[in-house]
Amino acid sequence: MRMKFTITLITENSIAMLSKISTIFTRRNINMDSIIATKMEKENTLYYTIVVSEKLDLIQKLVLQLEKQVEVIQAMYQQDKDVIYKEIRLLKITSSSEEKQRKLEHIISKNKAKLISNESDYILVEITGNKKDIDLFINDLKPFEIIEHIKSGQIALSNALATV
Repeated sequence: MRMKFTITLITENSIAMLSKISTIFTRRNINMDSIIATKMEKENTLYYTIVVSEKLDLIQKLVLQLEKQVEVIQAMYQQDKDVIYKEIRLLKITSSSEEKQRKLEHIISKNKAKLISNESDYILVEITGNKKDIDLFINDLKPFEIIEHIKSGQIALSNALATV
């Protein structure tokens, strides 16, 4: 049975590392739902957060193979329930009447979103949270015209006490 997993990698910041990681996923026929790579405070290291939906046994084999890479310092996987994650979405929404604008501002406030920019013909809104909360916010926006909408991949940390 397919489940959602978050794979965390700590690697050296070397040329073609992302390509090597991608090749391992491709060879195992595993599609990434989301990938984020960011520099860590420790010099010359990267932190990858990769979200996939796959069977447990395949994920276990994948992580073992990733760990064998010289540049991989640490590789681990966790089920969705064992991870705290967030994503960011930016939305450009058409501005309209003052009444609709007030309703929109109420929805933004109620969902703890942020008004980034209020232009004459659109507003730019940012929301950070888990997928469920963001989807509820987007559902509240149905009466409004969303011109553009973009989201980040998920960033995640383990619920466990151990730190990286």
